[in-house]
Amino acid sequence: MPNAAPKLHPAPPKGSQVPGIYPVYETGGRWLLLDRGRRSLLQTGSPLVVIGAKGAGFFETAQSSTTWSAACDGAHPVATHGYLLTARNRREFSRVGVPVIAILLRDKQVDLKKASFRALKNEASEDVYKRLDPALREAIVEDLRSGAFQIKVEDDDGQKVAKNPAPKDIQYKIDFGSPVALLDSPDAFLAVEGAQVSQTYRRCLRIYSGDRPLGPCAEMPHTLMTETRELSFLSYDPSRRGLPFVFAFTRKEPLWGHERWGFQLTSKGPRLFLHDAMDPRCREGF
Repeated sequence: MPNAAPKLHPAPPKGSQVPGIYPVYETGGRWLLLDRGRRSLLQTGSPLVVIGAKGAGFFETAQSSTTWSAACDGAHPVATHGYLLTARNRREFSRVGVPVIAILLRDKQVDLKKASFRALKNEASEDVYKRLDPALREAIVEDLRSGAFQIKVEDDDGQKVAKNPAPKDIQYKIDFGSPVALLDSPDAFLAVEGAQVSQTYRRCLRIYSGDRPLGPCAEMPHTLMTETRELSFLSYDPSRRGLPFVFAFTRKEPLWGHERWGFQLTSKGPRLFLHDAMDPRCREGF
C-alpha cells in the first residue's frame, strides 16, 4: 500500500483517561511523571508502581516539577505539571528499565510477583496476512459503513468509497502482530493495522481470536511522527487473570518526541486509555 501522507496536523497528546495512571519519561537523567489531570491525586511521597521495558518496581513522588517540553499551544510551549520520581532501593530503576507508566497505589500491599510481564515481539508474517485478510477487510468495510472509520471531509473519492465500500477497495498493512494471553481466548492475537482509503489513513489496534475480530479496534492516531516500527510493545497482567494491559512506547530518542500508549484488553476488544507524548511541536522547524 502507499505510504501514509505526512501528518501535518498530528493529534495532540491527551494523557491518561484513568485517574491514578500516568505516563513516565526519562529526561535529564531523572524520571518524570506527567500529571495532566485538572485535579491531582498526587502529593510528595505518593506510592507508585512504575512499569517499564524490563519489569515493574516501587517508587514515590519526589518534588513537584514543571516541564515546558511536554505540551505546545500553537508556537508556544505550555507548562505541564509533573513529579520527579525516587525509589528507596536504587535497584528498582534497573529492574524497570525504560519507564512507561506509573500507577498510584491504593493498596500498599501489592505483590508484584503475582504479575505476568512479557515483552511482545513482532510476529507479523505472510501466514498472519493470509489468516486475517478476509476478516480484517470486512471489519474495515463495516467501520466505513458505520462511520467509525472517518474519511477526511476534503477526500471526495474516499467519501464515495465510504458510501458503498467493498473489501477490494481496502489497502492495508499489518505493522505489528503478536499473540497475547487473553481470558477465554487461548489463540488471541493482537495486530496493529494501517488502512488507507483514497487519501485517508487510519491506524488502530485490534484483537483476534483465531481469524475472528474481538470487538472494535482502538484507534492509534499519530501523535507526532513516530511510526509503529519505532514503538516497543509489552504486556502486563497484574493478577494473571487474562485481562492484560498492553503498552507501546519509544525506547530511544525519536526524531520528534517520545510517546506512551496504554490499552486494556478484554474479550470485547481493546480500549485505549493512555495517549501521551513529550510534545515539542512548538520547536522551531516542526
